[in-house]
Amino acid sequence: MIYRVVIGLLVLATLIYYIFCFLEIYEVLKFTDKNTTVKVPQMFIPFYYLIHKDKKK
Repeated sequence: MIYRVVIGLLVLATLIYYIFCFLEIYEVLKFTDKNTTVKVPQMFIPFYYLIHKDKKK
């Protein structure tokens, strides 16, 4: 029973993440750093942009 809840919450969080990524691609909102752009192949790695940090020059 607890596994269903955990898996359900993980799936829900992943769906919300993908919705935010698509909204950023269509420039509705911005949730990443100023110099970061969301790219479609990397977007499908779950939570990539939440842990990805830009390298400062």
